[in-house]
Amino acid sequence: MSRWDVAQSYEKDWWNIRKDELDLEFYRSFAREIKEKLSGIMEIDKKTHILEIGSGAAEDITFLESDHRYAIDPLEDFYSSVEKFARFRDKKVKYQKAKGEDIPFESNFSLILLSWIMYWITVMIQRLSLWRQKGC
Repeated sequence: MSRWDVAQSYEKDWWNIRKDELDLEFYRSFAREIKEKLSGIMEIDKKTHILEIGSGAAEDITFLESDHRYAIDPLEDFYSSVEKFARFRDKKVKYQKAKGEDIPFESNFSLILLSWIMYWITVMIQRLSLWRQKGC
């Protein structure tokens, strides 16, 4: 089993064990913190194109107000199958199963969120270069 497979198995098991006891509302404060830290740099509004890589159960993107929100996670099939997570998520976010190395959306994103995922991405330096070339 590869390091990637072990990590994905661990992540899925972690969320599965805790799904009933977790209060996902804590992501609201993270989204508020993102807005505060970006204040004076950029404003997040309905026109902001946002991508969250490693979106998990229902992370920060759930609470950011935009008409252009995209989210990817390699465990998306799992997260979307858990009723509690599916109910909590904002239905306007476009979720898709994908790795950060393989962004499936064609968009120029104004904001890319990478919460809790840097240690999962297998070839981060190459991908950052690719994102820059794509204009993300």
